[in-house]
Amino acid sequence: MRASLVASALCALLCARSLHAQAEGVAEAFADGRYDLALEAAEGLSDPVLAAEWRFQVLHAAGDLPGALAAARAGLALSPQHPGLSQNAANVALTLGEGRLALEYCAAWQGALEASTDAAQRASGLERLARYRASAEELIALDAQARSATSRARAVAVALLTLAVVALLWLSRTPRTAARRP
Repeated sequence: MRASLVASALCALLCARSLHAQAEGVAEAFADGRYDLALEAAEGLSDPVLAAEWRFQVLHAAGDLPGALAAARAGLALSPQHPGLSQNAANVALTLGEGRLALEYCAAWQGALEASTDAAQRASGLERLARYRASAEELIALDAQARSATSRARAVAVALLTLAVVALLWLSRTPRTAARRP
């Protein structure tokens, strides 16, 4: 029994060292701005959640926001209570103008923060979460206003077009009273 515990602890230590060495390769390529190599190295990580975190960071830094959001989503599918991935997904959703999606990720982030045992991390995270949530709600309200304004503009355009057609029909039916020149 004791031998199996020692073997398990040794295996965990070796796996942790291996994972740390793998992550160092990703970090070095990322720091050098070699995002292609960093993505390759991230794909080789044995921890799929850590790989998703690194894919998010690399794609976000490279400016591929939809790809970064997909990476965060993939990581959250594996670890729904991951506060970092939830925050990152909410951030990118806000940047992309997806307020409702950002609120979904805020809800996941809140669940992760509430499950946290670190009170200081929870408090600071909840403060940031409140700002993200307010931004998402503001974005949703702005989107609703834009849709409403578009509908009103469309109605005004249709009314003006109808008025122009009616005016043209009326003018075409009216007898011409212009003076004729001899």
